[in-house]
Parts: sequence; C-alpha cells; structure tokens
Amino acid sequence: FDEWMPSSVEFLDNYRFNLEKGRHNNAAFQLHQATERLYHCVLLVCTFYTPHNHNIGFLAQAERLDIRLRDVWPMANRKDRTMFEKLKDAYVKARYSKHYRISEEELSWLGERVEELGRVVHIVCSEKIAQLEQALNGRKILQRAQVAVDPFGIPREHLVIHARLTEERQHDLRALAILDDA
Repeated sequence: FDEWMPSSVEFLDNYRFNLEKGRHNNAAFQLHQATERLYHCVLLVCTFYTPHNHNIGFLAQAERLDIRLRDVWPMANRKDRTMFEKLKDAYVKARYSKHYRISEEELSWLGERVEELGRVVHIVCSEKIAQLEQALNGRKILQRAQVAVDPFGIPREHLVIHARLTEERQHDLRALAILDDA
C-alpha cells in the first residue's frame, strides 16, 4: 500500500500536467499507469499477490474482491465500455501508434473514473489493513493468554473460544461505531 498508492498519485499528477499542456496521448498513458498501480495495490493488499501484467482489463479482476470496485466503471452501454477499452489501449497505442486519438472530454471523463477508483481502492485497502492488524493483535493477545493461563490448567479450546468471542464482540463494536458516525 505504501508503495503502490503514492505511485498511482504521482501518475495521476502527471496525467493532469499533460492534460493541461494538451498532450492528450501522454495524459492517457499516465492515466493508464495510475489505474494499473491502483489495481496492483488492491490486489497485493487483499490477496498478497498481483500478476505481472499491464493489461488493466485483466487486472480489473480485482473487482471481484469488493463490490465497490465494480461500481467505478460504468459498463451499461457501449460508449462506457469503449471508454475503458480506450484507456486499456493507452498502454501501448498512446505511445507508439500514430492513429491513437483521445479527446480532452474523454480524458476528463476517464480521469474522474480513475480518481474514483483511487478513492475506492484507498477505502478497501485501509479496511483490509485494519482487519489484518486486528487479527494480528488478536493473535498476540491469544498467545499471551495461553502463556499466562495454560500453567493453571485451563484447556486450550476454552482460550480459542474466548478469542473468537472477543473478535465477534470487536466486530459488533466496530459496526456500532460506524452507525454512530453516520
């Protein structure tokens, strides 16, 4: 997360700079790179794996991890699907094809979608990192409890049941905190 998220922001900044300068093909490539890094980020954080692939159509498999990721790219009509394909093609064609064309309007629409992808990836990754930290902390507490309690003859299965109940209680408390914030 600490590597891929800031990298995506840098490419998004480069996209804005090139868009402002009227360098549309370079802006499209920078936007592709930001998108690619966001998908790599969420895949690594949530699955501890990301394929060595630049095809954002393939990397979009990350959308299976969280329904919020699916909502970023509208695919209801042909125009929306074509826009995503244009961004996908930017990896090669924006740099090497003299026939690749993308308008400022198309870039602006795609830029909004990539910014939304960034917001969603940040939320999904932050939640997963918090979940992993909580699980790690729960394990440490369980390990300490085993060391402290086992000498007194409490069966191990009671400790595991207690740890599960504690995790469920923490989940309930987190859910209540979310409701209170709303």
